[in-house]
Amino acid sequence: MGFFDFFRSKKNNYENKTNQVSLSDINTTGKGPDDGSFEFSIGLSYETDLDKKNYSKAAEWYQKSSDKGFANAQFNLGKLFRGGNGVGINLEQAAFLYSEAANQGFAAAQYELGVMYINGAGLDQSYDEAFKWFNRAALQGYSFAQFNLGIMYYKGDGLEVDFIKAAYWHQKSAEQGYAPAQLALGNMYEHGKGVSQNYDTAIEWYEKSVDQKLEGSQEILASLISKREDNIGNIPFSLSDNFNDEEIDRSSIYFNLGEVCEGNNDYEGAYKWYLEAANKNHSEAQLKLGLILGDSDSIRSTEWLKKSADQNNSFAQLRLGVRYKTGKGVPQSDFKAKEWYEKAAHSGLAAAQFNLGIMYKNGEGVDQDYIEAIKWYEKAANQDHSVAQLTLALLILEGKGYSVDYNKAIYWFEKSASQGQTDALFNLASIYLDGTGVKQDVSKAIKLMQDAASQGHPDAQFNIALSYQNGINLPQNFNEAIKWYRKSAEHGNSNAMLNLGILSYIGNGIKQDYTEAMRWFKIAAEKGESKADFNLGVMYANGQGVIKNNAEALKWYERAAKKGHIEGLMNSGLMYYRGQDTKQNMTKSIEYFSEAADQNSAEAQHNLGVFYQDGIGVPENVSTAIKWYEKAANQNYVLSQYNLGLIYKYGRGVDKDLIKASDWLGKACMNGYIDACNSYRDLTA
Repeated sequence: MGFFDFFRSKKNNYENKTNQVSLSDINTTGKGPDDGSFEFSIGLSYETDLDKKNYSKAAEWYQKSSDKGFANAQFNLGKLFRGGNGVGINLEQAAFLYSEAANQGFAAAQYELGVMYINGAGLDQSYDEAFKWFNRAALQGYSFAQFNLGIMYYKGDGLEVDFIKAAYWHQKSAEQGYAPAQLALGNMYEHGKGVSQNYDTAIEWYEKSVDQKLEGSQEILASLISKREDNIGNIPFSLSDNFNDEEIDRSSIYFNLGEVCEGNNDYEGAYKWYLEAANKNHSEAQLKLGLILGDSDSIRSTEWLKKSADQNNSFAQLRLGVRYKTGKGVPQSDFKAKEWYEKAAHSGLAAAQFNLGIMYKNGEGVDQDYIEAIKWYEKAANQDHSVAQLTLALLILEGKGYSVDYNKAIYWFEKSASQGQTDALFNLASIYLDGTGVKQDVSKAIKLMQDAASQGHPDAQFNIALSYQNGINLPQNFNEAIKWYRKSAEHGNSNAMLNLGILSYIGNGIKQDYTEAMRWFKIAAEKGESKADFNLGVMYANGQGVIKNNAEALKWYERAAKKGHIEGLMNSGLMYYRGQDTKQNMTKSIEYFSEAADQNSAEAQHNLGVFYQDGIGVPENVSTAIKWYEKAANQNYVLSQYNLGLIYKYGRGVDKDLIKASDWLGKACMNGYIDACNSYRDLTA
């Protein structure tokens, strides 16, 4: 039962019971009026006849009547589809039929349509649509709709909280004898919400709901009376009367009382009433308990979610899937998570469809399947799930599960961006800026990038700052650059922090300030930016903004080195080689140079060549030295070219080879190394 199926008693099934006829009164071969009323009467007989009740036949005749536009039949057939009586449960068809009847002014259908919109059952959840249909039914005097309209104003669901209007509609409903509205109106008089506080009037309305044996009303009335000192102990004897269980759906009453308590921030009372409702198998109450207990008692929370999920509550199924995905309250299981997501997804819940798409995309609990992922992302995206739209666009760009299609990607980026997804704006800007798959449009790209930046996207802010700094696509303006770098940095962009440090260091656009530079470098370094680690090492090594400190410099160089920063690796290797404010350590020096050399640093490769040629920290090995020299020399590192030329010229550890010597010395000479030129001339003299 949804949030707005308030106090639905077993006797209030909201069907139109006019024109009832028994089977014996109907001549099934004769013809009645052609407006559909005849067929409706037959259907009603099959639905209501106690001896020969036949929902399938009722549905068949209601359909014939509905096809002729008879609103009563459309409404009753909608109820059958909603409850699965005589037909399979089909919420979409129920919503369609209610809509057909509602558009003809059928108040009960307008009310039911509002309920389906409020709960997102068979329709996309929409407070605006729910309000529209409740309002139409309420204006026709339909008490259930008047009550629900009052609840919407009371809770502020989809509109501004307005206790005066809430009280107005509750009174309209209460005056028609609707017990839940009488209870709600009494509550408003008790607490002075929308009306002047008046205990006498509150008691009057509470008593009316008690007279109708509305479960829970006696306790509320007794509580109010006990507050009044002049009436202590004078609780009416009638309050002890027993209720007839068959007359009232207690679970809905308990659930609504929980909602009232929760709305008044009485969480202890809310928990109590939700528990009462949950113990009577009310799925929404079970969901509420699961959410209230949350991580504070994940085991009990999961138990309640499971009870609700087993009653096909899609929100509970989604939350249970999350539990299994995260392993909170249950053993972690991607397989179980996928199983519950799937149940909720098949009920049309967009968030579950999105989560299921993630599992197929990442191969979690299922074999990785981009086509299946796309299918679920599309279902969620078509329900305006903005992150699903964004993810779908990215997958299309990557050609995963889809042929690369820039137009389709742009379509989904635009849909996502229209809902405030700044990542979508940023990606749209990047597409138009690069002109890949679409006609390049720099002006449009910059406008989109600025929109994303203005909405707080840190990478877009960084790009705008970079454009202002370099005068690319925007006029050069260091003040604007610094402004946007700071905004980006405030949103955690480490590149922006680094650039602010660099601008302060060199005094570009702002006054040179080593202290400010160091502050930004340290912030960026804490964010994992290896260039910032290296820059701090340089500042400590040079005594810029701080007292010169080689030990501190080495600490920052090594931090950068551990993140694979080549200059950090090189400077760490050099400091251990030289023993600068630290004990010389050739093992560490060679380790750092080797890692830099593996990243194709020619200088590191040359240094390793020297170590192996001269046996520094390693056994002398000319072959290994030649290997490293050649790697560096092939990158035009002139010292390695020169050293190779001398090795082959003089036969140092290898046979003399004047051709190779001439080749390497000639290359070094061409690269401007004078000593190589002199040695080359000796060979050719």
